[in-house]
Amino acid sequence: MEKKIRSDETDTVSLALVKLGLGIRQKDITPEARRAARRLILDTMGCMLAGWNQPGVRPLLDTLVQLGTDGPCTIPIIGKRARLDDAVTAASLMAHALDYDDVHCEACLHLMCKLLPAVLLTGQVCHADGEAVLEAVIAGMEVGARIGRHFNSFSFLNSNIAGGFGVTAALCRLMKLSEEQSVHAMGIYFSRASGNRQALLEAAMVKRIQPAFAAQSAVWAVMLAGNGLTGARQVFEGDAGLFEAYCRGAKCPSAEEFLKQQPFLEIERSSIKSFPTCGSHHGAVMAAMGLRKRHAFTLEEIERLDIFLMEAMRIVGNDFVISEHPQINAQFSAAYAVAAALLRDEVVLDMFSDEAISGNEDIARLAAGAHMYSEYDGALPDEYPGHIMRIVRVRLKNGITYEEMRPNNPSALYPDRLSDREVDEKFRGCARFSCICNEERCERLIAAIRSMEKCRDIGSWMEENFVFEEAGRYSLKKDR
Repeated sequence: MEKKIRSDETDTVSLALVKLGLGIRQKDITPEARRAARRLILDTMGCMLAGWNQPGVRPLLDTLVQLGTDGPCTIPIIGKRARLDDAVTAASLMAHALDYDDVHCEACLHLMCKLLPAVLLTGQVCHADGEAVLEAVIAGMEVGARIGRHFNSFSFLNSNIAGGFGVTAALCRLMKLSEEQSVHAMGIYFSRASGNRQALLEAAMVKRIQPAFAAQSAVWAVMLAGNGLTGARQVFEGDAGLFEAYCRGAKCPSAEEFLKQQPFLEIERSSIKSFPTCGSHHGAVMAAMGLRKRHAFTLEEIERLDIFLMEAMRIVGNDFVISEHPQINAQFSAAYAVAAALLRDEVVLDMFSDEAISGNEDIARLAAGAHMYSEYDGALPDEYPGHIMRIVRVRLKNGITYEEMRPNNPSALYPDRLSDREVDEKFRGCARFSCICNEERCERLIAAIRSMEKCRDIGSWMEENFVFEEAGRYSLKKDR
């Protein structure tokens, strides 16, 4: 069934996208979209649970204490009260800290790590029910992904810039803003839109909080618009609009192009990650696992490791070195992830603590000696464009060479985006990694999240299910 969206009588692209976000009704949400939303909510809350005390979270919590953190919202997991924007920032950082959250590959977006915290906590303020939260998540993904597919910039992050518009649209819907107010909210968000790739390239800790900044900006934009502040209308097509300013003068697509009819909702296209690393090299990890399954060899037998990354070379193709932040070094190193897959036959959360990265000397040694390439020296299959292929080649000291390739695209990278059972297992792994959620509580959480849309008040639901006493004792500077 195709989702039909009217694009007539729209003055601006922003108004067209606002109508899209506000206009999705319960009857428009297919069973497939509803299932996808439930799975992504479960996955994002698992990532939040795993990331609650990871590097970068403490500086933010201490800063919130310094600035004054009292407010009407509950910071998930930790349970402390905070202002809406502060609580959203903290929850979003937790969800993205391990780079294990979902990715919409076609739009190049990490959206749920911003979208779900913003919707949950805004829902707490306005006493939204679970169904309203689920619908807002679906609407925000629809708007954000449609923008992200057209936004093409290496310097600026899709997740922050395009994704933040999706969060803004979702909150406009949840807060019941009018079309006029929502257009202004999109304009106000554009005035705050930011987020570049330099922090990622330098392995700086601020990289993992950048999505949280976008979520925070969306909260401010919607609240300001609701209170009467106006914003720019020609956000996308204007002379200093999104595409002119951030995409080096690229032509802005028309409203009709943004609203092109599709036989699916975008929530169905976002992929749940199998590995806690940057998604641009997951194809290489899968290729390494394929080699490992078919051939038995040890580190001592390997003479040379070659990894062909194509366009991902700029992001994850640097030489593997352990610097000030080992976890970030490993998360964005194809060499480390491939070496782990070859030597351990798995790439899991426990391999990405600072201690594990320093302690896994064999993985670090193989990764440090890997040779990385942006172009392949052999023949590529006709069925996939060459730039999406990832190839791993291992040459042994006895002269034998093994090679495996995988396409790094949505359908091949995440076949059916993991089964429901596998998504549940990923959540259980996140719970174990958190060290604050035992097996019994984990199972209760899975059941509660799966049925979240039936709750009458999302704030009460969150406080009942997603606050951990042990995390609260850790959390804030004044409690130490």
